[in-house]
Amino acid sequence: MTFFNAHTHKLPGDHEAALVNLDWPFNGSSTHQSYSAGIHPWHIQESNWQQQVATLRTIAHQKNIRAIGECGLDRMIEVSFKVQEQLFREQIHVAQELGKPLIIHCVRSFLEVLQCLQEERFTLPVLFHGFNNNAETARLILSAGHYLSFGKALFNPAMAPIFTSMPQNRFLLETDNSDYSIFQVYQQAALLRQSTLDQIQKSVQSLAQELFQIS
Repeated sequence: MTFFNAHTHKLPGDHEAALVNLDWPFNGSSTHQSYSAGIHPWHIQESNWQQQVATLRTIAHQKNIRAIGECGLDRMIEVSFKVQEQLFREQIHVAQELGKPLIIHCVRSFLEVLQCLQEERFTLPVLFHGFNNNAETARLILSAGHYLSFGKALFNPAMAPIFTSMPQNRFLLETDNSDYSIFQVYQQAALLRQSTLDQIQKSVQSLAQELFQIS
């Protein structure tokens, strides 16, 4: 059984297929691995962000770059929020031009991210990764037609009612940069949803194929 990892900063292990996050400056990629590539708010160079977007545009044409991101907005960092939004909108444009989904990093700015996506009329899949917010935020994201990915937050009891209420075809699972293995995350997901590991694996695999064409 192979477990799909929707967002990780590490190369996949045995029995794991993964969408590996390729960080700025996009070094070290392999043609045998599927990636997402984007400019994380933490890595924005305020005096050089236009060149960062140009570099992203160049590499994002590669077939094994399956999504743009992680990208988004973060109110907990010192980078100008105005610059963050400008660069985020540019990455939305890149994704739209290339027909690729978005992987979203969002901290205390969910309404602003949703507004940007709506104003830019982005129509492709959008995955909010590492979701650890409240039920109302989850509802807003789902009602906008987007998807959620869960990782280490599943081990927080407060997340259980949100995760168990998720439609089966609207969530993925991930490890991000945590110490949990993807197998542990799947086990916890099955436990919370009172499901089998096989059912969770098949559901996630089906959605991974639909969103990222990863079999």
